[in-house]
Parts: sequence; structure tokens; C-alpha cells
Amino acid sequence: MMSIFRTKPDRHDGVPALNVFLLRAMFFLMATFLAVDVWRAILTHEGPWNPIEASAWCFWLGFSLLAIVGIFKPTKLLPIVLLEIVYKLIWLVLVAVPVWFLGEPSAQGFGTVAFAFALVLLPIVAMPWKHFVASFGFGRGLSVGVEAKA
Repeated sequence: MMSIFRTKPDRHDGVPALNVFLLRAMFFLMATFLAVDVWRAILTHEGPWNPIEASAWCFWLGFSLLAIVGIFKPTKLLPIVLLEIVYKLIWLVLVAVPVWFLGEPSAQGFGTVAFAFALVLLPIVAMPWKHFVASFGFGRGLSVGVEAKA
């Protein structure tokens, strides 16, 4: 049980095993729930697509495919986790908060979507923030592969 809290530097770039476990669980849930809705919607669609609707479905299809990869390579797909955190927080602030303040959250489907977006807490907790900052160029000096001259 305690091994979940230890770091395995040889396998996951020093990310604690608990974070790796949470990331894998999150990617599995994303892949599963997206696959059910997205694949069904795309495979059973009839007639011409509305371009805006089609772009949204294609985005979600791509997201579900990347989630499958994330199950096996969780620390390599951290930018996808950040994307999920950012878009969900933006939606909650721009869409959900005003609706709640207006007192009209009874719109059809709003509660289901709001619940799904409120689950943004899982990727926030699962994200190994220190590793992400260090690995993706947000560390000291923001150097992007440029060596300092001696």
C-alpha cells in the first residue's frame, strides 16, 4: 500500500506512484465515458454534419484516442491533462457561475454537464504539478533548449 506514495524514478520521471495511478484512472475514465458518447454519435450520425457540431465531435474523438494513449504513458500526456483543466475551469467560470447566479440551472442537460465539468478536481489533484513545471519549460529561466554560454 505504501508503494503508491513512493517515487519510481526509473519508470515515470520521478513522478510519485500515486500521481501515476490517479492519472491512469483519469485517462481510463476519459477514454471510457468519451468513447460511449462520442463513438456512438459519430458512427450513427446520418446526413450532412453541421460544421461547428462536427468539429466538437471530432475534438472529443481525438481526446478519447489520446486518453487511451495516456493510460499507458501518463506522464507524457500531461499537456492533455492541463488542457482538460483549463477548458473545464473556463466553462465553469464563463457558463456555470453566471447561470447559478441567475438562479436558472434547470436548463435541459445543464446539471449533467455542470457535474461533468465540476469533476475537474480529479485532474487538478492527479497532475504532478512540480514535474509538469520542470518538464515542460516553465522552470527557472524558461530556457527552451538553449544552453547558457560560459
